[in-house]
Amino acid sequence: MLLFQDLYRFLRTGGLKVYSLGQQDKICTEPFVLIYEAGTEDTSSSKNLKKESIELWVFYPFNEYSKVEDYIKQVENTIKKFGKLRKNYDKYAIEIDNDMKAYYTKLSYFRYVYREGGR
Repeated sequence: MLLFQDLYRFLRTGGLKVYSLGQQDKICTEPFVLIYEAGTEDTSSSKNLKKESIELWVFYPFNEYSKVEDYIKQVENTIKKFGKLRKNYDKYAIEIDNDMKAYYTKLSYFRYVYREGGR
């Protein structure tokens, strides 16, 4: 949960509108990022490490498609400044969410953390 809280605060401080899962289910009227904790998995390289994954779902209102890529780059650059996550994706397609009246895509990131007592 600490990673989620740190990331949430950092993105907001960076000027992005941020929601956690279940907070935003209305029509998209302004760009925003939804943070989704995608889970933890064992690593094959070390018994002492685990891999924590997090997804950022990036939403942008309809009728402004030409601005979507710039907003995605803004989110990516903010994550680079955060400095605690590694990119875990190739370019995902920009999809359409008709219910929210938005374009969206997914950015996946991860970090390695030590297991409790694993050092």
